[in-house]
Amino acid sequence: MKIDFSFKREERLKSFRVIRELFASGRILNHYPFRIIWLPLEENLDFPVQIAITVPRKKFSRAVQRNRIKRLIREAYRHNKHKLYQMLEGSSKAYAVMIIYVDKEMPAYETTEARMVKALERLGKKMLREAEDRANDKIA
Repeated sequence: MKIDFSFKREERLKSFRVIRELFASGRILNHYPFRIIWLPLEENLDFPVQIAITVPRKKFSRAVQRNRIKRLIREAYRHNKHKLYQMLEGSSKAYAVMIIYVDKEMPAYETTEARMVKALERLGKKMLREAEDRANDKIA
């Protein structure tokens, strides 16, 4: 299997309705310097995960800084998303994910990538565990 390192338009979370629902009833995973909010989607998609990245204006007032941090996070995700996709390969659900950067310091790419790898591993395990719990509840 060839690993695809692209970040296609279909993988980006852009739906206002889904983003609103994500903040209203999504599950939260804190993995410093990220807060990850995720929610299983009802519709099936071409990709197992749709993602959006945000950096709060309160912590980084300049758009240049926010855009750089988002670019670093997006690049770290793009290089490591295949690990999350492999974990979710057996799952029939698609997920909406919002990554929020919560640190107050400008990150280096190396630390961002290392923390992103660990965050994606934790996220994948949580998603699988919840999918198993839902399946067990339906059976019982």
